Amino acid sequence: MSFNYILNLRDDALLKKGSETDEEFIKKIDAFVNLIKIINDIIFYSEIINSKGSTEDPNYKITIINGKGTAIKIGKENLKMDIEELLKNIKNQFEKQTKSLKKKYLDYPLLRFINGRMFNKLNNTIINEKYTKEIYYINKYLTNNHCDKLPILKEINTKIQNNDPLETMYSKINYYIEYLYEINDLKLENIFNIVKKKDNLELRNFNFPGIKLTKYSNNENIDEIVIKLYLLITGNLPISHVILYCNEKTTQEEIISFLYRSILSKDFYLFVIIKPENLKEENK
Repeated sequence: MSFNYILNLRDDALLKKGSETDEEFIKKIDAFVNLIKIINDIIFYSEIINSKGSTEDPNYKITIINGKGTAIKIGKENLKMDIEELLKNIKNQFEKQTKSLKKKYLDYPLLRFINGRMFNKLNNTIINEKYTKEIYYINKYLTNNHCDKLPILKEINTKIQNNDPLETMYSKINYYIEYLYEINDLKLENIFNIVKKKDNLELRNFNFPGIKLTKYSNNENIDEIVIKLYLLITGNLPISHVILYCNEKTTQEEIISFLYRSILSKDFYLFVIIKPENLKEENK
């Protein structure tokens, strides 16, 4: 039985409640609806936590007996709690994760390149001290294809130690990127200088760093427009770090990391968001 089927049962119960006069039966409907809401919220927050990059997978088995929900941590069967307590714990984890990531994005410019499940992939690579093909592509992205040397992962694990798993993950990943830049003789400004405004170029409304909005018609080739824009303003083609090409699969995490990179930019680098109208409604 899928959870969508249970949600349909909830909707049917709510419809029936409107024509019901038996108070005891109405109480049972309310209890059932509340139970489903709690489970739905647990799924909702768990998915967000995973999508943002988490040190621990909130994977639980929920059983319902006589209208009472119980959650058991998969792999840790001795860890059992009421679903109300689980929801409270997951909400706290979500709030902590959101606050912590916001602070890290503010404090560490290099970390703004990373979002969502990239955190998990890099963290697992560092912990396991073993590179994968996925990390190879992430390294190319981080260095704009200037990655000849790789950090020694064991050294990162030895250097960064913290009692808080989430703080440890962010600190290790930030150190990993710093290490990657150092051994490849790279600096953040070197990566971005290619998309820096020409010193002798004067453009109205382009006198400060940040995001600019412009309209285009449906008949125009937006890709061609963006390339011409970069050639005019910077003299170079754009790099992946400064363009967010939106579609319905673009995640909230991608948007957030891109906005931190662009808004907190301390120089005249050109950032472009393409087709934001294609974003899902909840991400606009």
